[in-house]
Amino acid sequence: MLLLAAALLLAPRAHAEPRLTGPAAPLAAGAALTLTLTADRKPVFVDGCAAVDLERREGERWVPVEPTIACDGSAVARAIPKEQTFSLATPGVGEFRAVVAWGLGCVEGRPFALAACAALGVARTVSFQVVAPPPPAQR
Repeated sequence: MLLLAAALLLAPRAHAEPRLTGPAAPLAAGAALTLTLTADRKPVFVDGCAAVDLERREGERWVPVEPTIACDGSAVARAIPKEQTFSLATPGVGEFRAVVAWGLGCVEGRPFALAACAALGVARTVSFQVVAPPPPAQR
């Protein structure tokens, strides 16, 4: 029994995939949307141009929101530290989720799509609400 316990302690830990967290409470339209990508493995790479995509719920489907940043795909993949925070403007009223494509073992200095990553994945937030801002106070 002691041998089994020692083997479990010495065995390499399985690393969790990168996690993307978003707002826990509804946001007012026009407010800043803060997202955090947390990774146990290093290095984790993301797209150097537009790392975060947003999707809006329309019925039972998630539909991509048009990006507000024009990206031609030439920006190189960038490694993130253990935790990376992204800040975006809220895209309007509705139910949304954020999406980040990530890679492991990527070749530095290449566009993310051409970085020959050893593993690829996607991290998504749970859905969050963006609501209409409160009306201005009357004087």
